[in-house]
This record gives sequence, structure tokens and C-alpha cells, in this order.
Amino acid sequence: MFDVDGALVGYGGLAPEPLIELIAAGKAKDYAKARAIHDRLLPVTRTVYHRGSHMEGSVALKHGLVARGILEHATIRPPLMPLEPGADVEIADALRSAGLLGQPIGRSRDDRAA
Repeated sequence: MFDVDGALVGYGGLAPEPLIELIAAGKAKDYAKARAIHDRLLPVTRTVYHRGSHMEGSVALKHGLVARGILEHATIRPPLMPLEPGADVEIADALRSAGLLGQPIGRSRDDRAA
């Protein structure tokens, strides 16, 4: 990373492509590009991480991973609780607005099964 105090590590599983671009832009001191990537990701950050508690963020992250096709379902167990109805759609919409739906990440489920 560049000149930061921390990172949301779960984000790396949800949106690795723009994060790699963000780090490269920062290292290149292309702060305008880094800001544009940040702004593009802000709706995702808000819908996943700006919730009532960090525990809700964990559940929201799972919904994002489902929307991206990484997980098959967002199964949780106590003490985690389900998000409010429609949260999965809100998260998918944020990912779509950031250009992150319809893009494969790594290997497909079929490739992993082989």
C-alpha cells in the first residue's frame, strides 16, 4: 500500500482487480487515477462496510462474494445475523455500479472442481 495506516483486508477477496490498480496508481504517484478508483469503489465500501457493526460487514461481504460468483451462498451462523431484506440487492447494485459484476475472478467454480 502507499502511505496508509490500514486496509480492509476482506476487500481483497471481493474486489482484487481495482485494488491492484489503486496500489499501482499510488506507487506511480498518479493520485488522480487513485482517487478515481477510490470514488468508483465508494458505493461498494458504503454498502459492505458502513453498516451498524463490523459483524454486519462480514455478512455483507459474503453477499458481495455471492454476487461476484465466488461463493455459492452467504451462509452464516451465530453470532452473525442476517442483514435486512434487500441488502443483497443493494450490495449487488453497488458492485454493478463499480463495474465489478460480470467480471470473472481467478478460476471459475468448474475449474476449481477439476
